[in-house]
Amino acid sequence: MSLIEFDHDVLATLVSRIEVQRTQLAISLKPIDRSTESVTLSIPWQKPPSKRFRNILMPHGAVRDDIRPVRAERRLRLITAIARGRRWLEEIVNGAVTDAEQLEKRERCTVRQVNMTLSLAFLAPQLVKAAVEGCLPRGINIERLRDPTLNGAGSSKSSASIRTN
Repeated sequence: MSLIEFDHDVLATLVSRIEVQRTQLAISLKPIDRSTESVTLSIPWQKPPSKRFRNILMPHGAVRDDIRPVRAERRLRLITAIARGRRWLEEIVNGAVTDAEQLEKRERCTVRQVNMTLSLAFLAPQLVKAAVEGCLPRGINIERLRDPTLNGAGSSKSSASIRTN
Protein backbone atom coordinates (compact mmCIF):
# COMPACT_ATOMS: atom_id res chain seq x y z
CA MET A 1 0.00 0.00 0.00
CA SER A 2 1.46 3.39 -1.00
CA LEU A 3 1.49 6.49 1.19
CA ILE A 4 -1.07 8.20 -1.04
CA GLU A 5 -3.52 5.31 -0.71
CA PHE A 6 -2.98 5.22 3.04
CA ASP A 7 -3.66 8.94 3.42
CA HIS A 8 -6.77 8.65 1.27
CA ASP A 9 -8.07 5.71 3.33
CA VAL A 10 -7.42 7.51 6.62
CA LEU A 11 -9.11 10.65 5.37
CA ALA A 12 -12.09 8.67 4.10
CA THR A 13 -12.62 7.23 7.58
CA LEU A 14 -12.30 10.61 9.35
CA VAL A 15 -13.88 13.13 6.96
CA SER A 16 -17.52 13.12 5.97
CA ARG A 17 -17.51 16.25 3.77
CA ILE A 18 -15.21 18.98 2.44
CA GLU A 19 -16.90 22.14 1.25
CA VAL A 20 -14.98 24.78 -0.70
CA GLN A 21 -16.39 28.21 0.13
CA ARG A 22 -15.38 31.66 -1.06
CA THR A 23 -13.24 32.50 1.99
CA GLN A 24 -12.70 29.14 3.67
CA LEU A 25 -12.63 25.37 3.47
CA ALA A 26 -15.25 23.71 5.70
CA ILE A 27 -14.18 20.19 6.65
CA SER A 28 -16.84 18.09 8.42
CA LEU A 29 -15.40 15.24 10.47
CA LYS A 30 -17.31 12.03 11.14
CA PRO A 31 -18.31 11.42 14.75
CA ILE A 32 -15.95 9.05 16.57
CA ASP A 33 -18.81 7.21 18.24
CA ARG A 34 -22.58 7.53 18.49
CA SER A 35 -22.45 9.79 21.55
CA THR A 36 -20.40 12.59 19.90
CA GLU A 37 -21.54 15.12 17.35
CA SER A 38 -19.75 15.78 14.11
CA VAL A 39 -17.17 18.56 14.16
CA THR A 40 -16.62 21.10 11.38
CA LEU A 41 -13.21 22.66 10.88
CA SER A 42 -13.02 26.05 9.13
CA ILE A 43 -9.73 26.78 7.40
CA PRO A 44 -9.24 30.26 5.87
CA TRP A 45 -8.70 29.94 2.12
CA GLN A 46 -8.79 32.03 -1.04
CA LYS A 47 -8.83 30.84 -4.61
CA PRO A 48 -5.51 31.73 -6.23
CA PRO A 49 -5.83 34.20 -9.10
CA SER A 50 -6.31 32.55 -12.47
CA LYS A 51 -4.06 35.12 -14.13
CA ARG A 52 -0.50 35.50 -12.90
CA PHE A 53 0.36 39.10 -12.04
CA ARG A 54 3.32 40.38 -14.03
CA ASN A 55 5.77 42.70 -12.35
CA ILE A 56 6.52 45.23 -15.09
CA LEU A 57 9.83 47.07 -15.33
CA MET A 58 8.98 50.75 -15.32
CA PRO A 59 10.91 53.93 -16.05
CA HIS A 60 11.45 56.15 -12.99
CA GLY A 61 8.52 58.43 -12.36
CA ALA A 62 6.02 56.32 -14.33
CA VAL A 63 2.67 55.44 -12.80
CA ARG A 64 1.75 51.74 -12.90
CA ASP A 65 -1.75 52.50 -14.24
CA ASP A 66 -0.22 54.18 -17.31
CA ILE A 67 2.08 51.25 -18.17
CA ARG A 68 0.91 48.13 -20.00
CA PRO A 69 3.04 45.03 -20.68
CA VAL A 70 4.53 44.51 -24.11
CA ARG A 71 2.38 42.46 -26.48
CA ALA A 72 3.15 38.75 -26.80
CA GLU A 73 3.99 38.93 -30.53
CA ARG A 74 6.44 41.79 -30.02
CA ARG A 75 7.94 40.06 -27.00
CA LEU A 76 8.51 36.93 -29.10
CA ARG A 77 10.17 38.99 -31.85
CA LEU A 78 12.43 40.65 -29.28
CA ILE A 79 13.45 37.39 -27.61
CA THR A 80 14.11 35.81 -31.01
CA ALA A 81 16.26 38.79 -32.05
CA ILE A 82 18.25 38.65 -28.79
CA ALA A 83 18.87 34.92 -29.32
CA ARG A 84 19.89 35.56 -32.95
CA GLY A 85 22.30 38.31 -31.85
CA ARG A 86 23.84 36.01 -29.24
CA ARG A 87 24.15 33.18 -31.75
CA TRP A 88 25.83 35.45 -34.31
CA LEU A 89 28.22 36.80 -31.67
CA GLU A 90 29.13 33.26 -30.66
CA GLU A 91 29.83 32.38 -34.32
CA ILE A 92 32.13 35.40 -34.62
CA VAL A 93 33.95 34.59 -31.36
CA ASN A 94 34.37 30.93 -32.34
CA GLY A 95 35.68 31.90 -35.78
CA ALA A 96 32.87 30.25 -37.77
CA VAL A 97 32.15 33.73 -39.18
CA THR A 98 34.88 36.32 -39.58
CA ASP A 99 32.87 39.53 -40.05
CA ALA A 100 29.46 41.14 -40.46
CA GLU A 101 29.67 40.92 -44.24
CA GLN A 102 29.58 37.11 -44.09
CA LEU A 103 26.49 37.25 -41.88
CA GLU A 104 24.97 39.83 -44.26
CA LYS A 105 25.31 37.47 -47.21
CA ARG A 106 24.15 34.38 -45.34
CA GLU A 107 21.17 36.05 -43.64
CA ARG A 108 20.27 38.21 -46.68
CA CYS A 109 20.16 41.47 -44.75
CA THR A 110 22.25 44.65 -44.50
CA VAL A 111 25.45 45.10 -42.52
CA ARG A 112 23.58 47.67 -40.43
CA GLN A 113 20.91 45.10 -39.53
CA VAL A 114 23.62 42.60 -38.60
CA ASN A 115 25.40 45.13 -36.39
CA MET A 116 22.17 46.27 -34.72
CA THR A 117 21.12 42.66 -34.05
CA LEU A 118 24.58 41.88 -32.66
CA SER A 119 24.15 44.80 -30.24
CA LEU A 120 21.23 42.92 -28.65
CA ALA A 121 23.72 40.30 -27.43
CA PHE A 122 25.08 42.93 -25.04
CA LEU A 123 21.81 43.90 -23.34
CA ALA A 124 21.85 44.02 -19.56
CA PRO A 125 20.82 40.66 -18.05
CA GLN A 126 17.99 42.41 -16.18
CA LEU A 127 16.47 43.57 -19.48
CA VAL A 128 16.79 40.12 -21.08
CA LYS A 129 15.19 38.47 -18.05
CA ALA A 130 12.34 41.01 -18.12
CA ALA A 131 11.80 40.37 -21.83
CA VAL A 132 11.62 36.60 -21.29
CA GLU A 133 9.23 36.97 -18.35
CA GLY A 134 7.05 39.48 -20.20
CA CYS A 135 7.78 42.30 -17.75
CA LEU A 136 8.91 45.00 -20.16
CA PRO A 137 6.53 47.92 -20.60
CA ARG A 138 4.88 48.46 -23.95
CA GLY A 139 7.13 50.59 -26.14
CA ILE A 140 10.37 48.80 -25.23
CA ASN A 141 10.92 46.84 -28.44
CA ILE A 142 13.63 45.60 -30.80
CA GLU A 143 14.05 48.94 -32.51
CA ARG A 144 14.42 50.84 -29.26
CA LEU A 145 16.86 48.38 -27.72
CA ARG A 146 19.12 47.76 -30.71
CA ASP A 147 19.41 51.31 -32.03
CA PRO A 148 21.23 53.46 -29.46
CA THR A 149 20.45 56.62 -31.46
CA LEU A 150 16.74 56.35 -30.55
CA ASN A 151 16.49 58.00 -27.11
CA GLY A 152 19.49 56.01 -25.91
CA ALA A 153 17.24 53.10 -24.90
CA GLY A 154 19.95 50.52 -25.50
CA SER A 155 22.55 52.41 -23.52
CA SER A 156 23.54 51.52 -20.01
CA LYS A 157 22.39 54.96 -18.83
CA SER A 158 18.84 54.26 -20.01
CA SER A 159 18.95 50.66 -18.80
CA ALA A 160 19.84 51.90 -15.35
CA SER A 161 16.80 54.21 -15.36
CA ILE A 162 14.39 51.27 -15.50
CA ARG A 163 13.35 49.86 -12.14
CA THR A 164 11.18 46.97 -10.97
CA ASN A 165 7.93 47.54 -9.11
